[in-house]
Amino acid sequence: MATKINKRRAKNQVSIEELVVENREAAHKMAAYFLRRWAVRMDEEEVRSLADLALCEAAKRYRGPTLSKFTTYLYYYIKGELVRAIKRECQNSSLARLNDPDSSDKSAENVSVHERDELGQCSAQSPEEECEASELRGGFKRAFKTLTGLEKEIIFHVYVNEFKVASVARKLGYSRGHVSDMRRRALNKMRDLMEPFKEAA
Repeated sequence: MATKINKRRAKNQVSIEELVVENREAAHKMAAYFLRRWAVRMDEEEVRSLADLALCEAAKRYRGPTLSKFTTYLYYYIKGELVRAIKRECQNSSLARLNDPDSSDKSAENVSVHERDELGQCSAQSPEEECEASELRGGFKRAFKTLTGLEKEIIFHVYVNEFKVASVARKLGYSRGHVSDMRRRALNKMRDLMEPFKEAA
């Protein structure tokens, strides 16, 4: 029994190490991408260290391809790690300016108000929650694309424009019963296609 457990642990360890080795370069590129997108400057060595830290944590927690491929999972871990680092830098810079108003430390001042709001929103969910939400959004889009033109129009008017079924029927020139049946059929079709994504989440 102990031998089986040890073998399983060794296998898991190898899998983690393989994920780290195979995705290290991608992790560094992802980190650089986020910093460019947010227009934030950071020491290159520190960026690599943060990316490596996020990569190791993601590799340990990854549950396999049932939810998403590893690079998608890693994307949210790196984003979260960078968000925390930038927030710490912003807080440290604010404290430094309070203690020394003439301080020349400008390392975090280039983060605009809009970008700070974006960073705040990024950290509102855990990497797992963000990844699951992304997969569900992707699943919804793919399911929606399978609908006919009329089904899409009905779903859009009812759930986006929030029109009553009777109003949609008048607008499209169909009976209320026909539109109601089409809506139910479209929802059932989407529900069936979305089921694997809900189970994975």
